[in-house]
Amino acid sequence: MASEQGYSNQKKKGRPQFKTIHSVNSDAYAESIIPKYLYETSLPCNVISTTDVIGSNGQVEFWEIYVTGLGMQKGGILRMEAGSALSNFEFEIMDLPDIDKALVLPISNTKPTAGMGVKILNWVTALSDQDGNPQISLSPAPVKFLLDGSTVDVSKDSATPANNVPLIVEDLVTQTSLASIDGKFTTLNAIDFATSAKQDTSNTALTALENRLAGSLTPVKHDEIITSYVGASTDISSVVYKLSGVTVATLTFTYDGSNRLINVART
Repeated sequence: MASEQGYSNQKKKGRPQFKTIHSVNSDAYAESIIPKYLYETSLPCNVISTTDVIGSNGQVEFWEIYVTGLGMQKGGILRMEAGSALSNFEFEIMDLPDIDKALVLPISNTKPTAGMGVKILNWVTALSDQDGNPQISLSPAPVKFLLDGSTVDVSKDSATPANNVPLIVEDLVTQTSLASIDGKFTTLNAIDFATSAKQDTSNTALTALENRLAGSLTPVKHDEIITSYVGASTDISSVVYKLSGVTVATLTFTYDGSNRLINVART
């Protein structure tokens, strides 16, 4: 099968690398590619020291970078932090003589020095289901907003409501309108309706109306009126007022010897 082979030279350090071409059907050939990604293993750390490692030819073969971060793996990456002379430069970890020491090829124009920030990255193969669909997992993250120039998380403390940090929602135009309404309510709340002149006038009128109703013959709610007569005459002897079948008032009529109505009494 056809293949490509690379060789070490003065411009490329490290071991020879090989590439194999595979059949991809339909009389076509290409590289077999497996998607892989880098992930950060720990919080950023700093370079403590960098030591030259001399090879058998007397030349610098590796730089031994001493860092305090854990999780380094052979084949992983040391990415220099932004802001240094090696901003975002990436070194491949060729070997690990110690848990905190990584051997990298001296391929940058500047040697990493003590104090430079560095991130430790390792490779991981992408995951899919049996049909080749990528598996993506999204971890829930809290909503954030700027509070007086600082980023804060929205949170709820059920045990101590005073610790809640709600999401701020404001409408400046509405705020102005609400302030105006608040002012009107403040003025309204200052009024004592129980002693106000208009309220007193209304109370007097209501009292007079209640007195009149109390003196009325039938100031009660009713839904039925039953009329009775004196014998076979057309003279009314009584009127009964009922509500839902219950008697609530009765008017009794009295006549003189000439059958003239002389009295109406309510019971």
